[in-house]
Amino acid sequence: MNRGMKRDELKYLVWISLGCFILSLVVGMIGSSFSFGSHAQLVSYSINDTLALAACVLAGRYVGSRGNHVAAAGFVMMGIVHGISAGGIGSSGISLDSVRLVIPLLPSIVFIAWCTLFPVWLRIVGMISIMPFIAMYWRVFHGLEYDHWTTYLAYVLLAIVEIVWGVYLVVDYWRLRPTSTSSASS
Repeated sequence: MNRGMKRDELKYLVWISLGCFILSLVVGMIGSSFSFGSHAQLVSYSINDTLALAACVLAGRYVGSRGNHVAAAGFVMMGIVHGISAGGIGSSGISLDSVRLVIPLLPSIVFIAWCTLFPVWLRIVGMISIMPFIAMYWRVFHGLEYDHWTTYLAYVLLAIVEIVWGVYLVVDYWRLRPTSTSSASS
């Protein structure tokens, strides 16, 4: 454990991060139920991205405290990706330029895949989760509609992967608990 971080701080990092990831998915799903480009959808998506951004920053701090510094940088970059997504939401709708979030998404996912706190299968699924974003990017830059099932698949798949990352961070935190035998020997 990082000598400068207290156990309670670690607990807050993982639990708040997981909570924000879960709420992000819920709010995003609520937003997708509104008509495309409506004020309610835009506000929901803004809240969704803000929650995901916060979760990524907190997850990055925890992962870094556990010695996974490349993965921590990946989580910071993922927070930036969510910021780009949020920045593409305006009063006139969703800016199609925001699909450029795919460009920093790729290195962020690759860096997060360095995280030794995650099983190999989760690292692979994380890498696969960028495929619908690439399809979305291709569609938009070839003049096809943004409001398409690939867009929803991209965001939902990423949100689910983020939630699973959050679960594994909580599991890792609980593995750090002092056991009764280790407490007795100190």
